[in-house]
Amino acid sequence: EPAADQGGVGPQGLHKGVSLDLAYRRQWEGFEGAPKTMGFNLNNSFDKIHLGIGVDGHFEEVGLRKNRRFGVNLNTEVRLSRESFLMFGLSGGVDMRRYKSFGEATAEEDFSQYRSEYERESFVGGFGLAYRWKGLLAGVSGSITALKKDDVSNMNSAYVHARYRFNLGKDWMIAPMALYAYNNYFENFGEAGIMGGYTQWIEAGVSYRFDRWVAVMVELKVLDFLSIGYNYNINTGNTSDISDGSHEFGLRFAFNRKK
Repeated sequence: EPAADQGGVGPQGLHKGVSLDLAYRRQWEGFEGAPKTMGFNLNNSFDKIHLGIGVDGHFEEVGLRKNRRFGVNLNTEVRLSRESFLMFGLSGGVDMRRYKSFGEATAEEDFSQYRSEYERESFVGGFGLAYRWKGLLAGVSGSITALKKDDVSNMNSAYVHARYRFNLGKDWMIAPMALYAYNNYFENFGEAGIMGGYTQWIEAGVSYRFDRWVAVMVELKVLDFLSIGYNYNINTGNTSDISDGSHEFGLRFAFNRKK
């Protein structure tokens, strides 16, 4: 979680055919130097070999620092029974850290001598493992950012999540969900929430990240191949008295989808 709570998109191995996910996030409105994040993931599945291949990017600006991350991801699924699947994914890429300057404390002519020390590239790797059975989706994922020097960029993260979807008739549904996140540098956190809606067109819900925020989420399917999502976070933690909430917008394109 660079800076605070990272937005963006990851591998979309559950999609069939070609899919493109785009996301834009503004955190801590009203706070100078607050994080701004953009991300994308382009994925294509090859059903005959049960393999998905994708490329992804993540662009973040926090204060004086800019991060640019590019990577590739592979994902596959194995049918365990008529109604159960095991899904696995791997990703790898490079993260490039750059600085605009060190602010007023350092003259621009002096900044060049520090550039090689603070501006750097690092390897970023990740994995995901998920199990699906009827309405249950549960999994674990992790990531590592490796640098030669031991600082905040040498981070290990792990996530455990679960969601169960209850169908209410033919088209309506409700889905409680939970998440726990570990990070060797930032504080760990848990989150619980619930989604519901008309499955063909709209899903909406709320979640609570303990001691951090309340999130209101909605996703609207406007065309057969296009969905629009919005997420608003109401700060309840340490930043609630110095900043407003966070906004995240998302677009999902899915082509050649199979039932």
